[in-house]
Amino acid sequence: METLRKAGITSIVVTDESTGLMDGIYDLTACGCRMGALKTVTRADDFRFGSREPETKRGIEFGIG
Repeated sequence: METLRKAGITSIVVTDESTGLMDGIYDLTACGCRMGALKTVTRADDFRFGSREPETKRGIEFGIG
């Protein structure tokens, strides 16, 4: 988190859909992050699986304090 803070990043959006999501949320809050709003993220340049269409994911915003 310190590296993100030094870089001036004030928030991140977690789009994880794995079974480890809850562990990730607890780890982020243990590092001083605060859960914020629900967000939608569009990745226009993520061409996995051969698709050329933008990928939209639902996520949770975390403030980096």
